[in-house]
Amino acid sequence: MGSWLQVNGEAVYKSRPWTYQNDTVTSGVWYTQQENAEISPDKNIFAFVFTWPEETLTLGSPLASSRTQISLLGYKGQFTFNNRPSGGLIINIPAIAFNKMPCEWLWVFKISNPMN
Repeated sequence: MGSWLQVNGEAVYKSRPWTYQNDTVTSGVWYTQQENAEISPDKNIFAFVFTWPEETLTLGSPLASSRTQISLLGYKGQFTFNNRPSGGLIINIPAIAFNKMPCEWLWVFKISNPMN
């Protein structure tokens, strides 16, 4: 648990539930947001994912802005994504070697500067 929190503590400490508690499209995805997100110029939403996605992760709740970036906590690099026609995001998941995974069992995607 300690090593998991070292990687993902940003999504747990100094955070609170987001407007949407869990995702409406993909089960097993839960959300938090940084504290004071309403007054911060840079807002972050955290998507806790209980099952590692194969090629894409579809999220129905977050909406992208022109400044949105998506990363996996503990992993270097940004993830590409597309907007869903009906709202939300489709995150493209690259093949990541098991020994390069930042943690096991539960992963956290950071969605920076969403529209909502």
